[in-house]
Amino acid sequence: MFIESRCDTEGFGMIKKVMMDKETFLIKKTLLLNRLESYKRENTLSLAETKSIEVVYNILNEDYNYQNRLSRKGLLARTIIDSLVLENEISSALIEFDRRLT
Repeated sequence: MFIESRCDTEGFGMIKKVMMDKETFLIKKTLLLNRLESYKRENTLSLAETKSIEVVYNILNEDYNYQNRLSRKGLLARTIIDSLVLENEISSALIEFDRRLT
């Protein structure tokens, strides 16, 4: 999640994105990793779904860190959209995380 700063410039309600801090990044990332683990544990998944969860988990866990988040931005969303079979709610949460990296 990014932090929004609202400023009113001459009556125009503009939103300025403020860089995500390290703590927020780590909290959001950890919550998503925990959500993936819980989903995998609590549901009967097809082989394709299991592999998709593993792919996303590995990308999020190994390829995304605070230092490289901007250079990796979009990787998670493209991977999900292009080739993975995931439950819609999880896909949306992962794509939203990826989209909001600042």
